[in-house]
Parts: sequence; C-alpha cells; structure tokens
Amino acid sequence: MVASLSLTGAYGRQTMQGTGDYNTWNVGLNWTPISWLSLDGRYWDTDEHGFGTNYEEKVVGGIKATFAC
Repeated sequence: MVASLSLTGAYGRQTMQGTGDYNTWNVGLNWTPISWLSLDGRYWDTDEHGFGTNYEEKVVGGIKATFAC
C-alpha cells in the first residue's frame, strides 16, 4: 500500500434549551504511512466560548493501529 494523506473536516450546529445555540467545526490531516497505522492531527473550535473551557479551541492528535488475529 502506498502512503496516503487526507484532509477532513466537519461542521455542525448544537441546539440547547435556554442557553443558546452554537456552531462547532473541526479540520484535520490524516496520514496513513502503512496499511495498519494512521496518524491524525485536528483543530476543533466553536463560535461559543462563554460556556467554559470545554468550548475553547483545541489542537489534538491521535494514533490508530489495527492488528488482525
């Protein structure tokens, strides 16, 4: 398998009773250097930062390894 690189993203709208609605989005790069290993780096944010630290922008990374038995 040839290594692959992909750009992904998502956009959504969260509806909340009483406290207001907000938008959320993320964009990231996924790199698969070999068939069983995937590395992901992603930027997450919302347009609502008044609800606390859970709603602040974040940069996260992930590693996924798949093994067959």
